[in-house]
Amino acid sequence: TRFPAPFPPTRFPAPFPTWFPTPFPTPVPTRFPNPLPTRFPTRPPTRFPTPFPTRFPTRFPTPLPTRLPTRFPTPFPTELPTPGSPQGATCSVIPEPCSGSDCVDISMTSANTCHLVTKYATNNRAWEAGLDSLVDFNINGGIIVAYRIQWSPESWAMWIVPGANDIDSRVTTSSVTKTFRKQWHYFFEYDHQFIICGNDVSRMTSGDIGLNTLTASNPDNEVVQPGYYNPVYKTTIGCPNYGCVGYEISTQVSCPLITKERTNDARWKKGLSVKVDTDILNKDIKAYRIKWFTGGWSCWYVPGVNDMDWKYNTGDGTLRRVWSYFYDHTHQFVACA
Repeated sequence: TRFPAPFPPTRFPAPFPTWFPTPFPTPVPTRFPNPLPTRFPTRPPTRFPTPFPTRFPTRFPTPLPTRLPTRFPTPFPTELPTPGSPQGATCSVIPEPCSGSDCVDISMTSANTCHLVTKYATNNRAWEAGLDSLVDFNINGGIIVAYRIQWSPESWAMWIVPGANDIDSRVTTSSVTKTFRKQWHYFFEYDHQFIICGNDVSRMTSGDIGLNTLTASNPDNEVVQPGYYNPVYKTTIGCPNYGCVGYEISTQVSCPLITKERTNDARWKKGLSVKVDTDILNKDIKAYRIKWFTGGWSCWYVPGVNDMDWKYNTGDGTLRRVWSYFYDHTHQFVACA
């Protein structure tokens, strides 16, 4: 063996020692003294002082305001639109199935449709991408034809048309540069509404809160908000000192929302020309809708995109656009001049 015989003595003497003396001590020692201390007083503390306060601070002033701001009009609408509805409220492309000798017998179904969408503030800084004209397509999958910002529950900006009057009177600043930006920059922090066209309906209308009316007293209320949007676009008028463009941008056009009664002007029925609006109004219509005789509004139409009429002129057999109904219907449009 590797060890000698007999085996060397053990490391412990015999008899084998015990860890504790004999007799065993009483009481057994513990990690705490005896009697055990308590870590809490006789009455456990609470998160609130004693006596309990009779008045707690709130996030609202005292007394509370009699009318709190809301995202919905007052009085509250009695009928809300179906959630997720791409138009926000009931609209009709065709008031009823076309029947008659003047109906077009060829399908006009198109992959591109136009929708009115209302959204809360997005908190998406992608809208701040300078003068990029494809931000709307990259985010929503469609092309925005016109849009407006809701500055408060009672006021909306005038309609803004990309490429026509959408250069903001403020700039985006960084430690290195200052950058021009479009008005849809405010989608980041304000509720907004836009007319968008494309073929991806689910993506274009995602997040639509379905509000098609603005205020109970005036559903088409437009209010200029100094410092954020001004139809004149003069930096000396519409913008405070902070972050202003510093250049004259008043040459941009104005694109208001206009409501008109029937015109009795047969020129609106004249063919498929997209210049009829310019010839009659000296304005460029960007989007429009018709109020049917039933009292409801049509969906929004965009000239040259989704506005071919389902009827034709029986006299000469020419096709026409939906604005032919301006002749005998109340109508509404966003036009630039």
